[in-house]
Amino acid sequence: MSAGHDTYFIVDRLREYGFEEDLSLVTFDEKSPTELLELLNDVLKNLSSEHDVDVRNEGIENTALRIIRMFAVIKFEYQGDLQQLQNSLQTGDRDLFYPLLSHILSKLPDLRKRAYLAKYLMPIEVPEEMFADPDIMEKFQQYKDIQEQFKVTHKETERIRGTSLQPTELKREVSQLEDEKMQLKNKINKLEQRLKKNENFNELYEVTSKLRKEQEVEVKLSEQLMEREMGLKQEEIRYFQAKKKLQDLQMASSNDSSGEELLQKLKDDVHMTGFLSKNKLPEDIKQKATRLEQVKQVLSRPPVTEADIEREQNEIYQLNIAVQDLKDRQRKMQKSGDDKLSMFRNQAVLVSRKKADVMERFQMLKEELKDAEKELNEKREKLGHRPVDLLQVRKECRFTYAC
Repeated sequence: MSAGHDTYFIVDRLREYGFEEDLSLVTFDEKSPTELLELLNDVLKNLSSEHDVDVRNEGIENTALRIIRMFAVIKFEYQGDLQQLQNSLQTGDRDLFYPLLSHILSKLPDLRKRAYLAKYLMPIEVPEEMFADPDIMEKFQQYKDIQEQFKVTHKETERIRGTSLQPTELKREVSQLEDEKMQLKNKINKLEQRLKKNENFNELYEVTSKLRKEQEVEVKLSEQLMEREMGLKQEEIRYFQAKKKLQDLQMASSNDSSGEELLQKLKDDVHMTGFLSKNKLPEDIKQKATRLEQVKQVLSRPPVTEADIEREQNEIYQLNIAVQDLKDRQRKMQKSGDDKLSMFRNQAVLVSRKKADVMERFQMLKEELKDAEKELNEKREKLGHRPVDLLQVRKECRFTYAC
């Protein structure tokens, strides 16, 4: 994007978002460094109330520090350092102001949301050695839990906003609710007229009112009990975590471990946790997502009626009959063929047994031959003769006889 195009785009968006409705290219180009800084601060103030300050009464160091912290939130790439930013702000450097204004104004609504979320979700940098204090560890864990609750609440709010009904649909729903309300009133009036004829109507009304109030109290108490139980479980988890941490530290100190060894152990724990989060957890999440998709597919199917169940049961019954019929036919075929094949089966069994006996006899003779060869060689060695391989002798004898 060229510088001229940048200027035109910036002026157009500044007028569109109401920062300076009478702004023109000429007046924008003629702005002084102080006016440019005030304009940039007004745009940043639209993103976050943190920038609701008068830059004329604020030191340039504080202004630069406040703005450079905002770069991480809006994801603006700045190559310089804090001192260079101070100089650029003081001199009204167009190479800084124009790209920065163009970056913010090109996606102002999204950056406004990012700035709002960053106020609550930007991580707090805590030195590792401070986590040795159980109180700090507990407070930091509470801080992370609250952040997670905020994320869930924000997502649910965005979902509700995204699925909100149109005005016409809301009117239709309100009209329908009004009709239901009138119907309920008519039913109540009819019941009151009918029950007023009863002599004990007032007593019955008073008893039912008390019952309804007690039921409401019971529901509230049940909800409070569930909340207390969940809180108790969370506190127990934190207690056992802190207790384990204390035991680890006591064990490490009892072994005369130095601070470097403790730090190394903590680094190893962090490394192991990172390994699990990068390798094992993605696989578990993938399996859970697959299972969730299967459940969604099942839930998306039309509901099963009694007629569907009865039809499936009839089909299963017919298939069972067909399977039983096939089994009966198979048994009959096997029975009719047994007379013809029994003789061959018996012969095959006899042959296999004879073969097994011959192989067993052959193995025994082979073992006896090895023992005889071993014994012969031992005697020949005692007499000072060369050992003889009986198998080789037998082969040579066969060759001689053949010749």
